[in-house]
Formats: sequence, C-alpha cells, structure tokens
Amino acid sequence: IVYYGSSITQGGCASRPGLAYQSIISRQLNVDHINLGFSGNGKAEDAIVDYMATLDPLIFVSDYDHNTTSHPHLDESHRRLYEKIRAAHPDIPYIMLSKCDLDNSYDANLARREVVYESFCRARASGDKNVYYIDGASIFRGPYQNMCTVDSCHPNDLGFALMADAITAELERAFTQNLI
Repeated sequence: IVYYGSSITQGGCASRPGLAYQSIISRQLNVDHINLGFSGNGKAEDAIVDYMATLDPLIFVSDYDHNTTSHPHLDESHRRLYEKIRAAHPDIPYIMLSKCDLDNSYDANLARREVVYESFCRARASGDKNVYYIDGASIFRGPYQNMCTVDSCHPNDLGFALMADAITAELERAFTQNLI
C-alpha cells in the first residue's frame, strides 16, 4: 500500500514508528507499505506525483490536504494527483482521505473536506468504481474526541489507532470488492 501525505502520514507525534497508522494497518492486514509522508511538504508537486505513478502499489491512499497552500491549490492538485495515479494504475483501489482535525479552523477545513469529496464524486461519476472516500471528520468523533491529537492537528497514539481502524475498514472493503 502506498500512502501519500503530510506529517500526519509521516507519523509525526506517534510515540514510536510502530504506532503510526500505516504501521498498525500493515500489522493488521499483513501487507507491506510505503510511507510517503512529508512534514509540511505534502503538496502533490509534479515531481513526487510523477514518481508515485512509477510505483506498483496494491492500493494508493491519498492523505495530503493539510499542506496545500489554498483551497484552489488543493482542488487542482487533488484532481491532478488522482488523474496521474489512475492513468498509471487504472485498476487499483484508490482511497481519498479528508482531514481528521476538522474542528481546528473549522470553516476552512469544511471547504477542504468538500474539495476531497468532490474529487471523489468526479471520479465516481466518470465511471471509476474502484475509488473510495473516508470522511476524516468522522474518525475522531465520540467520547475521546478531545484526546486524539497533541496540538489539535497531529494525532497522538490514540488518534493514529482510530485512523488505522477507519482506514482498515475501507481497505478491507476495497480488498473484498476487488476479489469478487
């Protein structure tokens, strides 16, 4: 599984590398992963997108909207990232994840979530049945909502465990649908 994103994807603020969400998922599903999380720099620049298109993933997970500079930049880059990965790998499951820390800068994050969701809807409308969306806003909801991050943005170990649970559920769905 190839994961692309920000410092959250990188695993920043996990108490040890094995508690980043990708490591948890890899142990749960017994599958290797490549973590392309770039602290402050997950902006879907052409060079990294072109590189990722050369990889041979089983599944691609896009989790990078934290680092884009603006709403228009996220819209353009999210579409371009999807299109390049999909052109190189038309049959793999592609998962789009929106930000988990919705409450921090609420209105701006609602707009970012909408961009990711619209990107998903465009992909589905174009006939892609192998694209999935995870609403990050739902991941930290519940009795532990205020205990999932170290700074209202970066997940701590609890936050990473909740992210792993949500992403694993969608990965299992993608695996199941691709076996049928």
